[in-house]
Parts: sequence; C-alpha cells; structure tokens
Amino acid sequence: DDAFTKSGNTYTATYTESADGADITCTTTLTAQGDDIVSMTMKMSATAEGMEMGMDMTASAAESNVAMTMDLGG
Repeated sequence: DDAFTKSGNTYTATYTESADGADITCTTTLTAQGDDIVSMTMKMSATAEGMEMGMDMTASAAESNVAMTMDLGG
C-alpha cells in the first residue's frame, strides 16, 4: 500500500489531521519476517482545547498490550 514506507523489515504509515483546534496523529508500524507480518504497533495521540489523549497498542504472536493516557486539563 502506498501509505506505508519500508525500512528494512519494517513498514510505517503516519496519518495526521488538524481541524477546528484539534490535532490527531496515528502511526502504524508493521514488522515482517519473510512474507508474514509478525507484529504490529499503533500509536495515536490527540489534543484539543487543552486536553490530551494517547493510546499505544502492540500485538504479536507472543503478547498484546494496550496503554491509554488522558489529561483533561485544568
């Protein structure tokens, strides 16, 4: 897919959107081994009106993790 750039055995796609005072960035990274995708990482961050939210997800055959952060501001 044209959205991904390749570096070694890693493919990365980043999407950024800014509208109405909100900024969102989402980065997806796929790691290949031969013809197979063996792991995935997705990082998302969003900011708007003094609030911030982040989410990191990882998945592989060995384990999967999700971490979320929220700062609702003042």
